[in-house]
Amino acid sequence: MFQHLIVNKDFDYDIFIIVNLFPDIVRELLNIWPEVCKLCDSSNTSPLYSAAVQDHLDVVDAILDVDVSSMFIVRKNGKTSLHNAARYGVHRIVKTLIARDPGIVCIKDKKGQTALHMAVKGQCTSVVEEILLADPSILNERDKKGNTALHMATRKCRSQVKFTFY
Repeated sequence: MFQHLIVNKDFDYDIFIIVNLFPDIVRELLNIWPEVCKLCDSSNTSPLYSAAVQDHLDVVDAILDVDVSSMFIVRKNGKTSLHNAARYGVHRIVKTLIARDPGIVCIKDKKGQTALHMAVKGQCTSVVEEILLADPSILNERDKKGNTALHMATRKCRSQVKFTFY
Protein backbone atom coordinates (compact mmCIF):
# COMPACT_ATOMS: atom_id res chain seq x y z
CA MET A 1 0.00 0.00 0.00
CA PHE A 2 2.70 2.54 0.98
CA GLN A 3 4.90 1.48 -1.92
CA HIS A 4 2.23 2.76 -4.32
CA LEU A 5 2.30 6.15 -2.59
CA ILE A 6 6.08 6.42 -2.65
CA VAL A 7 6.40 5.37 -6.29
CA ASN A 8 3.38 7.27 -7.60
CA LYS A 9 4.20 10.99 -7.70
CA ASP A 10 0.58 11.88 -8.58
CA PHE A 11 -0.82 11.47 -5.09
CA ASP A 12 -3.07 14.51 -4.67
CA TYR A 13 -5.76 12.50 -2.90
CA ASP A 14 -4.02 9.24 -1.97
CA ILE A 15 -2.65 10.65 1.27
CA PHE A 16 -5.97 12.16 2.25
CA ILE A 17 -7.68 8.79 1.82
CA ILE A 18 -5.20 7.27 4.26
CA VAL A 19 -5.65 10.08 6.78
CA ASN A 20 -9.41 9.83 6.71
CA LEU A 21 -9.94 6.09 6.44
CA PHE A 22 -6.96 4.66 8.31
CA PRO A 23 -5.95 7.04 11.12
CA ASP A 24 -4.46 4.18 13.11
CA ILE A 25 -1.68 3.66 10.53
CA VAL A 26 -0.77 7.32 10.11
CA ARG A 27 2.02 7.18 12.72
CA GLU A 28 3.59 4.24 10.91
CA LEU A 29 3.40 6.09 7.59
CA LEU A 30 4.94 9.21 9.15
CA ASN A 31 7.83 7.17 10.58
CA ILE A 32 8.57 5.77 7.13
CA TRP A 33 7.88 8.95 5.18
CA PRO A 34 7.93 12.14 7.35
CA GLU A 35 7.88 14.37 4.26
CA VAL A 36 4.21 13.48 3.86
CA CYS A 37 3.44 16.20 6.45
CA LYS A 38 4.24 18.85 3.85
CA LEU A 39 2.49 17.26 0.86
CA CYS A 40 -0.43 19.28 -0.39
CA ASP A 41 -3.09 18.81 -3.03
CA SER A 42 -3.86 21.26 -5.83
CA SER A 43 -5.61 23.71 -3.46
CA ASN A 44 -2.63 23.48 -1.06
CA THR A 45 -4.59 21.44 1.45
CA SER A 46 -2.17 19.61 3.73
CA PRO A 47 -2.80 16.37 5.64
CA LEU A 48 -2.88 18.41 8.87
CA TYR A 49 -5.53 20.73 7.47
CA SER A 50 -7.68 17.81 6.38
CA ALA A 51 -7.31 16.01 9.72
CA ALA A 52 -7.98 19.20 11.72
CA VAL A 53 -11.19 20.10 9.94
CA GLN A 54 -12.48 16.55 10.35
CA ASP A 55 -11.62 16.49 14.06
CA HIS A 56 -9.09 13.64 13.86
CA LEU A 57 -7.15 14.59 16.99
CA ASP A 58 -4.95 11.50 16.97
CA VAL A 59 -3.87 12.25 13.39
CA VAL A 60 -3.29 15.93 14.17
CA ASP A 61 -1.07 14.95 17.10
CA ALA A 62 0.81 12.39 14.99
CA ILE A 63 1.53 14.94 12.27
CA LEU A 64 2.60 17.62 14.75
CA ASP A 65 4.86 15.15 16.56
CA VAL A 66 6.73 14.62 13.30
CA ASP A 67 6.65 18.18 11.93
CA VAL A 68 5.22 21.01 14.00
CA SER A 69 6.00 23.49 11.21
CA SER A 70 3.27 21.87 9.10
CA MET A 71 0.75 23.88 11.13
CA PHE A 72 1.95 26.98 9.28
CA ILE A 73 1.08 25.67 5.81
CA VAL A 74 -1.52 27.95 4.28
CA ARG A 75 -4.07 27.14 1.60
CA LYS A 76 -4.43 29.27 -1.51
CA ASN A 77 -6.87 31.48 0.41
CA GLY A 78 -4.23 32.05 3.11
CA LYS A 79 -5.99 30.02 5.79
CA THR A 80 -4.17 27.69 8.15
CA SER A 81 -5.52 24.60 9.85
CA LEU A 82 -6.30 26.82 12.83
CA HIS A 83 -8.44 29.19 10.75
CA ASN A 84 -10.77 26.43 9.65
CA ALA A 85 -10.79 24.51 12.91
CA ALA A 86 -11.83 27.79 14.55
CA ARG A 87 -14.49 28.45 11.89
CA TYR A 88 -16.04 25.01 12.37
CA GLY A 89 -15.80 25.07 16.16
CA VAL A 90 -13.45 22.12 16.52
CA HIS A 91 -12.34 23.17 20.00
CA ARG A 92 -10.00 20.31 20.85
CA ILE A 93 -8.09 20.80 17.58
CA VAL A 94 -7.88 24.55 18.17
CA LYS A 95 -6.56 23.90 21.67
CA THR A 96 -3.98 21.41 20.39
CA LEU A 97 -2.69 23.70 17.64
CA ILE A 98 -2.39 26.67 20.00
CA ALA A 99 -0.63 24.53 22.62
CA ARG A 100 2.00 23.57 20.04
CA ASP A 101 2.67 27.21 19.08
CA PRO A 102 0.52 30.09 20.38
CA GLY A 103 1.97 32.33 17.66
CA ILE A 104 -0.29 30.66 15.13
CA VAL A 105 -3.27 32.75 16.32
CA CYS A 106 -1.78 35.89 14.75
CA ILE A 107 -1.55 34.53 11.20
CA LYS A 108 -3.83 36.39 8.79
CA ASP A 109 -5.42 34.97 5.67
CA LYS A 110 -5.67 36.80 2.33
CA LYS A 111 -8.60 38.84 3.67
CA GLY A 112 -6.49 39.86 6.65
CA GLN A 113 -8.59 37.75 9.03
CA THR A 114 -7.18 35.86 11.98
CA ALA A 115 -8.45 32.66 13.55
CA LEU A 116 -10.44 34.85 15.96
CA HIS A 117 -12.36 36.38 13.04
CA MET A 118 -13.11 32.85 11.86
CA ALA A 119 -14.17 31.70 15.34
CA VAL A 120 -16.66 34.57 15.51
CA LYS A 121 -18.10 33.48 12.16
CA GLY A 122 -18.44 29.97 13.55
CA GLN A 123 -20.13 31.19 16.75
CA CYS A 124 -18.35 28.74 19.04
CA THR A 125 -17.70 30.65 22.26
CA SER A 126 -15.27 28.08 23.65
CA VAL A 127 -13.07 28.50 20.56
CA VAL A 128 -13.25 32.29 20.84
CA GLU A 129 -12.21 32.02 24.50
CA GLU A 130 -9.34 29.63 23.67
CA ILE A 131 -7.93 32.01 21.07
CA LEU A 132 -8.28 35.03 23.37
CA LEU A 133 -6.50 33.15 26.17
CA ALA A 134 -3.58 32.48 23.82
CA ASP A 135 -3.22 36.14 22.82
CA PRO A 136 -5.66 38.78 24.14
CA SER A 137 -4.13 41.44 21.88
CA ILE A 138 -5.57 39.62 18.85
CA LEU A 139 -8.87 41.29 19.70
CA ASN A 140 -7.47 44.49 18.15
CA GLU A 141 -6.37 42.90 14.88
CA ARG A 142 -8.21 44.31 11.87
CA ASP A 143 -8.89 42.60 8.56
CA LYS A 144 -8.37 44.33 5.21
CA LYS A 145 -11.79 46.00 5.54
CA GLY A 146 -10.82 47.42 8.94
CA ASN A 147 -12.99 45.06 10.99
CA THR A 148 -11.92 43.51 14.26
CA ALA A 149 -13.53 40.26 15.38
CA LEU A 150 -15.67 42.29 17.79
CA HIS A 151 -16.94 44.42 14.88
CA MET A 152 -17.96 41.23 13.10
CA ALA A 153 -19.68 39.79 16.18
CA THR A 154 -21.63 43.00 16.70
CA ARG A 155 -22.61 43.48 13.08
CA LYS A 156 -23.73 39.87 12.64
CA CYS A 157 -25.66 39.89 15.94
CA ARG A 158 -23.54 37.14 17.49
CA SER A 159 -24.69 37.92 21.02
CA GLN A 160 -23.24 34.75 22.55
CA VAL A 161 -19.83 35.67 21.10
CA LYS A 162 -20.06 39.37 22.02
CA PHE A 163 -20.46 38.55 25.70
CA THR A 164 -17.29 36.47 25.55
CA PHE A 165 -15.36 39.64 24.78
CA TYR A 166 -16.52 41.42 27.93
